[in-house]
Amino acid sequence: MAKADSIRIGMRGLVDADWRGIRYFAKGEVARACEDGRWEMVDAGSLYAVDHFAGYLTRGGHRLVERVEFMPTTIRAGPKAGQPSAIWNTPESGAHDAQSWHYALPRRNRWGQAFDLMFPRSKLATAWLTAIRYHEFGAVGAYPFWSPDPGLHCDTRPVGLEEQGPGHKVLWWKNQAGQYAYLATEQDIVEFLAVLRVAG
Repeated sequence: MAKADSIRIGMRGLVDADWRGIRYFAKGEVARACEDGRWEMVDAGSLYAVDHFAGYLTRGGHRLVERVEFMPTTIRAGPKAGQPSAIWNTPESGAHDAQSWHYALPRRNRWGQAFDLMFPRSKLATAWLTAIRYHEFGAVGAYPFWSPDPGLHCDTRPVGLEEQGPGHKVLWWKNQAGQYAYLATEQDIVEFLAVLRVAG
């Protein structure tokens, strides 16, 4: 396993030695979710965090969620159309918002820190509640209407960096009409919980 002090979040991209410490995701699985299959552009500390999160959900006598997978999302337009976009892409791909944490910017020592994860429909509420409580995630986006299964965007940005204020994670969801809403007001939360109630 790579030394613990070398796999902190936001410090470097993955290297071959890191795979000895990843338990729930295979190298090929990660490569299939990255543009051009380049898993080395994923932030090492962030993948370790997602692996730990997946392990919490799936191991032990009381299994919370039976499977955690990368969403089979792809770039929709341009020369890289059809390439994977569930973990990292180049900013030039236009696969995500301009400020997305999916993007890696090696010249600025920034690596892909965002992951689109898919769960069984009946376990989205469990996965969401666990993700918002998980200390390494600075943002969690819920996508109850993804297909074939619903899922979450989880990234390791610093908590309280932007948007929802100091000390707060950035939380949002996307409704069936494709509209995004922050989970910030009473009405946001009521609507979102109503969707989760029927999602299973």
